[in-house]
Amino acid sequence: MQNQDFRQLVETVKLRVPIEDAVRERVGELKRAGALWVACCPFHDEKTPSFKVDPRRGTWHCYGSCGTGGDVLSFVEQFDGVAFSDALELLAAQAGVELPGNWRSGRGGDDGERYQALYAVLEQAQEAFRRCLNGPTGQRALSYLQRRGITAETADAFGLGFVPEQGSPLTELARRSGKEALEASVAAGLVRQSEGRTYDFFRGRLMIPIRDPRGRTVGFGGRKLSDDSEGPKYVNTSETPVFKKGRLVYGLDRAMEGARRERHLILVEGYTDVMAAHQVGVRNVVAVLGTSTTEEHAALVRRTGARRVTLVFDGDEAGRKASLRALAGLLALPIEIDVLRLPSGADPCDLLLERGADAFRELVGAAEPWLDFAVGGLAGRSDVALSEGVDEILRLIQALPKPVHREASIASLAERLELPAEAVRQQSHGLGRRGAPTPPEPTRKPAPVRPEELDLVGRLELEAFGDLTGAVLLDNSVIPIVHEWFGRSPDPEIAEILRIVLELYETTDDEAPIDASRVLTELGEHPARDRVVPLAERAGRAETTFQVAEGAARRLKQIAAERAIAETKTIYESAPDDEARSRALLDIWKTARERAGAGARGA
Repeated sequence: MQNQDFRQLVETVKLRVPIEDAVRERVGELKRAGALWVACCPFHDEKTPSFKVDPRRGTWHCYGSCGTGGDVLSFVEQFDGVAFSDALELLAAQAGVELPGNWRSGRGGDDGERYQALYAVLEQAQEAFRRCLNGPTGQRALSYLQRRGITAETADAFGLGFVPEQGSPLTELARRSGKEALEASVAAGLVRQSEGRTYDFFRGRLMIPIRDPRGRTVGFGGRKLSDDSEGPKYVNTSETPVFKKGRLVYGLDRAMEGARRERHLILVEGYTDVMAAHQVGVRNVVAVLGTSTTEEHAALVRRTGARRVTLVFDGDEAGRKASLRALAGLLALPIEIDVLRLPSGADPCDLLLERGADAFRELVGAAEPWLDFAVGGLAGRSDVALSEGVDEILRLIQALPKPVHREASIASLAERLELPAEAVRQQSHGLGRRGAPTPPEPTRKPAPVRPEELDLVGRLELEAFGDLTGAVLLDNSVIPIVHEWFGRSPDPEIAEILRIVLELYETTDDEAPIDASRVLTELGEHPARDRVVPLAERAGRAETTFQVAEGAARRLKQIAAERAIAETKTIYESAPDDEARSRALLDIWKTARERAGAGARGA
């Protein structure tokens, strides 16, 4: 089981966030029906509601084709497409439950310890850059920030710094700290080694720390101070074990709270756009690092709990292309996505600083649906360019997770272009799925034991253990009758559920039932949590749970006897002499009698 503090943390979060509230935020059509709440299942297409939430038990279950179920954490995991720890973090923030700094250690920690040396030299570099910005050599960088309208408070909040053109201060600092610090600086992308030379990677640039969602510095973006000087405008840290552009969203550590509160995330293109937004009080703004959005980006957006994402990029052709790249990875999310089309040449940073938060929010409120934006960009194109543009939009439509949504979008596209819907549909089919982003993999894991890979006896045994598990979750009074089977399940997930049930039964003195919700808390992020509610619901369909438990135990005993007979027959057939064959025949006879007795007692 998880440690006691972690279990208490999970239980506190579950008590603070009623399951019906968390589900209703994500499934708008959820309606009360007596003691339950019902809706069409959000995890598969259906016309008749089969999805039910039971506030009394703190669980949900789909009685339709997908048959899934769990507690509030399981629902957020599956609906938002996030890991267990991220679902817990999201709900804790919603409930106002403060997570202790070491809360992840109750579930096995993370990569923080593994890459501690890299995080240390990156933090050290950020502090060195900050001192340089505020020192004698940082005047040019401070003047640049003043021209852009970035205040000293904003610069400090975002950890801005400066690195001079001459010298290699980070290399010297690492050398003074020892060999391990120098190796970590190289691994973190701060220092380069080539042909016997060791030198700083960044020179003569405004340094912008890039942080992960937990606020740890994982890399830097370096901005040159004059557009007239040579070299690219921005230089980022190269890929390292902790810095991967496809897994980072700039400013998310500062925007998470605002996005969760407003259920809305605004995605811009540049670092200064993010800084300007937060400076004027728009605190739900982030940026991707000059790349198309990825599955990892989409997962980070899910973590915010946002139900709407607005793209706000520059109003030129480059901004439009950036918007389309951003759409690519986000359309697989079950959220509203729209785009704010800025006038050509307009810059979000300047707009925010010149016109303020209220004017910006008013513009965002008038953003257009993403499909309207994408189709608007086709105006005035030649036939060939129009066809290519339609292909681009169709690839985006293919990323939509639900067939009905895809078909409706194709019909809308055809109507706007005044083309036959069938022609557009055929062109979509001709594209295949090659250009479409792959929807994020579900976080739910399949059962380790696959019934279709078992023989008939194996499938019957698996079913019996499932019935046994469901019965004890519904009625703890049957545990003493069937506990002898608890440690025998061939399925490790069911074995873990039964282990927890028996441990709670034998070690706890309270009278609280050992039900699905309590076992889910004990399981934490163990993949067996996906099995708990469906097993309990299946057992609940029987007339009595006692009959389910007793019948499952009887079937398991018969299966064990059949296997013992089969094993003894094999021994008999391979016996080296008459005496060994006689012993084997006697064993077969005894086992058969025991099997017959078990059948008679169950009749």
